[in-house]
Amino acid sequence: MDSAITRFFTIPELFQKLESLLPSPSFVALAKVDRRHYEIYTPLIYKTILLQPRSSGKNLFDSFDALDNCFRFTREITLDGRCCGSFSRSLKVFEEELQASQASQVNNNSILDTSISQPSSFSSSSAVMTLPQMVNLTHLHSYGAYSFRQPIDLAYKEDYDSGVYLTQSCDVLRFCARLVDLNMRDVPIHNEQDIVLLARALTGLNLLSNLQLCLRFGSRDLLVEAVSPLFFALPSGVEVLELGLQCLRPTDMPQTTSVTIPGVTIDTLTRRQEPLYKLRSWGGMDAARLDLETIAAMFSHCPELERLDLPDYYSATEIHRMAGAIATSCPKLKHLYHSYSGQDPLAIMMISLITAMAQDTLVSLKYNGAEDEEHRLATSIERHLGSLKKIDMQCCYHMESKSIQTILAGCRQLEMLVIEGCYDPHEFWLAEAVAQQWASTRIRHLAIEINIGSFEVLRKGTVYSRPLPIVFEDSEVDRMRQLKRLYQQLGSLVELEYLDLRIAVDVGARDEQDNYLNFRSFSFPCLMALRDEKTGRPGYLHLLAGWKNLKTLRGSFYADTEETKLTIDQDVCAWIHKHWPRVEKAAFFHRNTTLGPPFQWLVDQRADSQVPLTLFG
Repeated sequence: MDSAITRFFTIPELFQKLESLLPSPSFVALAKVDRRHYEIYTPLIYKTILLQPRSSGKNLFDSFDALDNCFRFTREITLDGRCCGSFSRSLKVFEEELQASQASQVNNNSILDTSISQPSSFSSSSAVMTLPQMVNLTHLHSYGAYSFRQPIDLAYKEDYDSGVYLTQSCDVLRFCARLVDLNMRDVPIHNEQDIVLLARALTGLNLLSNLQLCLRFGSRDLLVEAVSPLFFALPSGVEVLELGLQCLRPTDMPQTTSVTIPGVTIDTLTRRQEPLYKLRSWGGMDAARLDLETIAAMFSHCPELERLDLPDYYSATEIHRMAGAIATSCPKLKHLYHSYSGQDPLAIMMISLITAMAQDTLVSLKYNGAEDEEHRLATSIERHLGSLKKIDMQCCYHMESKSIQTILAGCRQLEMLVIEGCYDPHEFWLAEAVAQQWASTRIRHLAIEINIGSFEVLRKGTVYSRPLPIVFEDSEVDRMRQLKRLYQQLGSLVELEYLDLRIAVDVGARDEQDNYLNFRSFSFPCLMALRDEKTGRPGYLHLLAGWKNLKTLRGSFYADTEETKLTIDQDVCAWIHKHWPRVEKAAFFHRNTTLGPPFQWLVDQRADSQVPLTLFG
């Protein structure tokens, strides 16, 4: 080939470029053109395999040569549970044929060498038949449950419910000793023998680094019984562990008699003795209610742990001792995640652990669905004001305003603060938001809701409907001074990239006439407006000129409220284009809204740039 393209690509390079452009069947056809093409392309065909009932990948194992290529070249497999049985059987057939071939070769060599003196102990029966391994396979993702979105495969459903599916999955793992990343979803655990089977399969994966297991149990007792044996069966090189533990109704997880391993029970399983020195992240423990002894034993094997999903407590009387045991065993712990599961609504476990940790060691905190009673959260956080960078509180039913104030005024390294969801929206008051200087100007991600009180401007309309020069009433002056202070605090966040700032109003200002007041129907007074000192027109948008890194703007910034209809004009759009050069999304309108000329102009200015702009929320 003398075409110009060959001067830039070798044949293997050209195939790699084509890999992302052509469907798999076309590649297979291309590989069959001649032997040279086949040798070049075969590793690419088998590099990544998707095994689903209707995928072409399921046809890659219809011959000994195809299976041989799989063992030699495959690096990543995604395995649908409905194909697990056929895949497992194919691997076993390959193993049997390979061992038969090895035995035949050994016998032939023995016959040829009869004239040479050999030790009497050497014979074909003494030859070691090694288990074939997928030498390049490092990633395996399997998912098992049948979905209501798909037609039910009755044969597969029977295998799944009877325990055969788990046996097949563990058989597949026997051939995957070089796995680095293993993700197994919807793995059914029916009884103790299933725990034994899975634990033994995991023990053989010595190179495993990232393990994600989503296990489905038929009873709570079985779930609790499984955690410790599986943990102590893990290879010592695991760095990331995610355990998704799901307890189903007995009718959804029938009890079965699984394959029994003679002489092996949970009590006789080999337990790893050395700690998991590489384990940095452990998630999914929120569903396991374990006793203090079990918790202490497991965490004593995690001296390098940095991130933890907090476990549910088993006994309220032991919760402080449990937190102390975790903090002592894991001195490098710095990222905590708490998810409300109904057992610990006041997050006592999390607060106890934060308090037990060494001062200024907590870096990030995710707090989902709990209550902040009597300012306990902020009291514990005060020990880590010098280290906290990320605080994410979502679906909180009650959040003390004092806690939020403590975070903003005390966390000097803060980069992310999210407080949103089902918490009482009338707690973080404007006066408290501006009572102290915010400690960090490094905040990049901010999502909060601020109650600006029973501000009469909300009930009367907008100040911009008044004649110029606009003069604030005595009852409004102090509130506008506080609002200006808030805008100055926001403007000082020069590294801000994401802002979701919402308005709340006092309950007293909400009656049947004003129940439309919410973050969509109102905007922060005078914020989205440019001031004009000559005419006496107020505006504070200029205070936000430092947001050079802003990418997303959400919350009470809609451009179709009673006020912003009068303030956001061509000049404001030109100001935004100049001072917020990186903004990609500004939630000014609901979807399918027809943009007016100023806004269409703003969008058009970014149409040809690397940072296009959308104005829809």
